Amino acid sequence: MKVILAGATGLVGRCVLQQVLQESDLEIVYAISRRGHFSENPKMQWVFGPEIPEILPAADVLVIALGTTMAVAGSKEAFWKVDVDLPLSIAKVARASGCERVILVSAKGANTESKIFYNRAKIALENQLKELNFKGLTILRPSLLLGYRKEKRPMERITQALVKPIRRFFPKTIRPVEGDDVARRICRSLHFEGFQVLENEAFVA
Repeated sequence: MKVILAGATGLVGRCVLQQVLQESDLEIVYAISRRGHFSENPKMQWVFGPEIPEILPAADVLVIALGTTMAVAGSKEAFWKVDVDLPLSIAKVARASGCERVILVSAKGANTESKIFYNRAKIALENQLKELNFKGLTILRPSLLLGYRKEKRPMERITQALVKPIRRFFPKTIRPVEGDDVARRICRSLHFEGFQVLENEAFVA
């Protein structure tokens, strides 16, 4: 099995990378990055280049774990570019290279009728990925993600600190989840063909 991972340096992406390298049938994972990285693992290869690669290696499955926040992006236009345009373009290039399955980390609340721009952007990407006719499309919609991020998100760190001690009291539909738990479900879906949406309950023990 060959995997392309977009967003390998993010919270969920790093967890996916660690776990997918343990998969027994993994041949190689291609991790997309704009910056240079180094790995001695023979089953891993970084793919460097512009934000939208012009070509990608042939692979069986694409995992999209890209995302930012409005605060980091600075505007709705910049946010849309990172959370919709970029992953969609990567998916199109991967599809053209022969990839037949895609797994997307979306978000709880993704809905075309939502008053929240973030949620409308997430469902827009989901719907556009459906139109690419992959043999397998898995969409994950986690609630607040818990774990370390290299990217500075001060408000999110404060929220995590407040939520972690009481998370067990939240209903499973909205309970904050660890990046490792989301990554675990991603790895379980690597061979899935068809269409499935995994809501937050799927990541809560």
